[in-house]
Amino acid sequence: MPITSLFAFSGKHRGTCALTKTSPVGRLFVSRQVVSLAGKWYAVKVGRKPGVYRTWGDCEKQVARYPRAVHKSFSTLQEAEEFAEVSGHTSKRPRQDADKTARDAVPPKTIDDKDSRKTTRPSELFKLMFDGGSRGNPGPAGAGAVLYEPSGAEVGRVCVGCGRATNNVAEYTGLVKGMQAAQQYGVRHLHVQGDSELIIKQMKGSYRVQNEGLKPLYKEAKEVSKLFESLKFEHVYRELNTVADFLSNEAMDGKSWEGMLFLEDSKDDEPATKKARAEPEV
Repeated sequence: MPITSLFAFSGKHRGTCALTKTSPVGRLFVSRQVVSLAGKWYAVKVGRKPGVYRTWGDCEKQVARYPRAVHKSFSTLQEAEEFAEVSGHTSKRPRQDADKTARDAVPPKTIDDKDSRKTTRPSELFKLMFDGGSRGNPGPAGAGAVLYEPSGAEVGRVCVGCGRATNNVAEYTGLVKGMQAAQQYGVRHLHVQGDSELIIKQMKGSYRVQNEGLKPLYKEAKEVSKLFESLKFEHVYRELNTVADFLSNEAMDGKSWEGMLFLEDSKDDEPATKKARAEPEV
């Protein structure tokens, strides 16, 4: 079982390490013995289930007799996560209800920068949710982002293809493109949420960016973040990020577009509405 959270449970199997929700922070329980989080972490980049594992036995199950498996041990969890790219999503498809929610939304239309800036007030706090993924890691990659008003109403969406890239490159792309679109819309105060714990912690300064391929995107994200008067980053679980997840998969399927598409408030575009709602559900 890959360790992707401090609240992962795997106590049903003998010899498997498990973190318990009620355990003291920074302690790992193995066969009723308390062990420090220090030690080896086993990262699987290519295998049956890429991720980070606490024991060689769990890691071996993912790479044994697997063609061209790629794995490595590390002394810190952060290094293992960056190697395995566990923060992204490999070969994923959103749940059917997520597809239905995204497809049933009001069809978007593009509005120019001049008009969009008139719709926001200086004190309003908007929310941006982003996501990204790669099928193959690296492989065909895509990113998505959604901008919400303080009321919770959706403003617009970003859906961008990333070519052949890793999960974390796609995640950073979704973040950068989403923040750029929010800035274009005239947003001054932004609350950013994403299900990539690694990217969120790097943007908050909790983790250093050691991957050379991520450093340019990280630098660009930090530059864009300076355009806002206030900016907050928060990690959320994937179940709360279904629309951005849907958009990243659409981009991986080659259904991306340029810039942000803003949702239409009026019903002037009735034919487009009918066409969008006529699309079959996945």
